[in-house]
Amino acid sequence: MYNSRPRMVKGKSICDRKVIGKVIKNSKLGKKEECIQVLSHDYLELFEEGYIGYIFENEEINTKIEKHLIQNSIPSILGVKTGFFLYDDVIELNSRVNSIALLYKSDCYENTIVVTNQCNSNCIMCPDSIAIRSIRENVSIKKIKTLVSLINNDAKFICITGGEPTLLKLGLFEILDECKTILFNTHFIMLTNGRMFYYESYVKEFIKHRPDNMIIAIPIHGHVSKLHDSITQSKGSFKQTITGVKMLHDIGENIEIRVVLSKMNYLYLTDIAKLIIDKFPNTFRVNFMAMEMLGNAVVNESKVWIDLDKLQIEVAKASRLLIENGINTYLYNFPMCYVDERLWSITMNSISENKIRYREECKECKVINKCGGFFGSTMRFKSLKAKPI
Repeated sequence: MYNSRPRMVKGKSICDRKVIGKVIKNSKLGKKEECIQVLSHDYLELFEEGYIGYIFENEEINTKIEKHLIQNSIPSILGVKTGFFLYDDVIELNSRVNSIALLYKSDCYENTIVVTNQCNSNCIMCPDSIAIRSIRENVSIKKIKTLVSLINNDAKFICITGGEPTLLKLGLFEILDECKTILFNTHFIMLTNGRMFYYESYVKEFIKHRPDNMIIAIPIHGHVSKLHDSITQSKGSFKQTITGVKMLHDIGENIEIRVVLSKMNYLYLTDIAKLIIDKFPNTFRVNFMAMEMLGNAVVNESKVWIDLDKLQIEVAKASRLLIENGINTYLYNFPMCYVDERLWSITMNSISENKIRYREECKECKVINKCGGFFGSTMRFKSLKAKPI
């Protein structure tokens, strides 16, 4: 029921190097200076010199090929199931640690580029832990620009996220410039806490660099600073975020407001809706989002987790209020059996392919093909039962 292509696979390395390239599979096509040749068992005779890297399904290759790879220090990995890779995927082949990372899936409608793990907030229900976000480990700007340059310009949709992308400052603008120049047909969304948009000078500079088809997705966790800041665990974040959203909204940027639902804010959803209607009436859309129970959310489970069935009344009231005021509104991360049937039309299949799960009972459901399923991280909650329709 979900795509099984892994993000990372292991094999046996030749040469201690790493490289990013586009997959060319069982073929001699493609620009050799940017492609990694992937060869299945029965296609070894198609091996051709000149590619920047190689992946072999065979655990052993002939001595002549192996000698060539070693002498020229060409990163290569043996013994990998080539079914994991498709033509035009973008991968990082790291023979230093015997791994291949799948950076861009050519068959996936929505791909994600993570630009940093760092964040200037510490949201109490963040699916990343504070330990992960405390490690100062940004992905190199050069690596991200290389990735973007290798993606086909007919890519449909790319999500830029973190951590907090705006912490890259000028580095983010370099990445956005690359996206704008190369992927001019692609639609983008950038997930950000919006705090940097508090600064007018940053807003002006950001707009110069961002791709034309970009939505800026910003969370609002409460209708007042006390609630919002208690969830971000960052004093002053409400003021910065609301000011930033207002500035972007008033100059006509496409703003998506996200409301992550928790025990701390679910009783205030109507108040949050009223805030949006009052200050941001031309918002592109509003998404009410059920939680992913990882990282900080697990540590703070008693403070944040609430069963999905307890959310229904408040979510329905807030959604209808927004819709009545002309604001597009959607429900994310909800199985359809936990949503009022009258709201099925705005319930999106939103959980990413590597995280979505279904319970055994779901096989009996008549709407399973339209249902967004459960987060894998919430399957442990016994009270969260599937209710086949």
